[in-house]
Amino acid sequence: MRVVNRSLDESFELVLGDVAPHEAELLRGLPRRLGISEAEFGGWDDYSKLDPMRNLPLHARELCPSVGDERLDAFVLAHRAAGYAGLVIDRLLDGQVKDDEVWLHAARFLVDRWIELLTRASDAPRDDVVVAVSESLERLTAASEEETRVFESGVENGSHYADVVASKTEWLGLATRMMVARHADGAGLEIWDQCFATTVLGLQLLDDALDEGEDTALRGRSMPQCLDAEASSLFIASERILTETAAEARRVGLERLSEFAGEHAAKLHAANRRFDAAAALGAVFLLADVVGRDALRHSQKPVRAILRPCASSSETAAMRAYS
Repeated sequence: MRVVNRSLDESFELVLGDVAPHEAELLRGLPRRLGISEAEFGGWDDYSKLDPMRNLPLHARELCPSVGDERLDAFVLAHRAAGYAGLVIDRLLDGQVKDDEVWLHAARFLVDRWIELLTRASDAPRDDVVVAVSESLERLTAASEEETRVFESGVENGSHYADVVASKTEWLGLATRMMVARHADGAGLEIWDQCFATTVLGLQLLDDALDEGEDTALRGRSMPQCLDAEASSLFIASERILTETAAEARRVGLERLSEFAGEHAAKLHAANRRFDAAAALGAVFLLADVVGRDALRHSQKPVRAILRPCASSSETAAMRAYS
């Protein structure tokens, strides 16, 4: 069976490989220990149902027509291995699990397997893959620390928020980015970078709006509060970003990613009709802050090109859409 058609639990067995039985049993129980599943073993599929989170390389395949099914599956498995490792590391960083030998061993094992599978998929020198993975995890760690400071003292501006999001999620796109870098034409990597960055930014705004109550209870303030905005404005900003991303992805031939972003934008638009023009105007101001301050430096110009229409609507247009 193709990896892209396997469940996350089935893929985890492929990631485990020929690890010793007692170690495999410990690792199979990670979802329950992480609190994402009530099953004694397995449960990775309970964590994320979003297709890009599970099969991100598949969303970039149109840029890499020379990549066959076998090679694509290898990149998908490397991407999923990153997901298992990244989740453990993220929970360690935010203190949801204790920094003990069991968790550190699990993180080391999963990162090693991520490196091995990404080396195999990309045919890149292992040392180069080690450097790429290490640097992405260093940025994840720094972004996690910066996020803690954000909840303590607030966000400097929209650019600051977007930079934290980009740094915190870069690791998730590493396998796909490496596939595009090695198999797409000269413009492919820039195209992918802009669409991935704005997709992730739109989804993060949505998550931060949905988590308003939980974050307030756990951290004392929510991300909308940190941004000096209403949660409703984050919902609308997410819709606008995903709408523009869907249009750009379709223009450059990324049909699967366009369909995903467009479907989410349509659902948000239907839900966002309950908000008023003030919420829409708040979204415009937030996005103008992101665009105007050169956010997302890793792909600065193309990302601004996608986001600029999100932040350029007049007050009249915003009021017509949400009144």
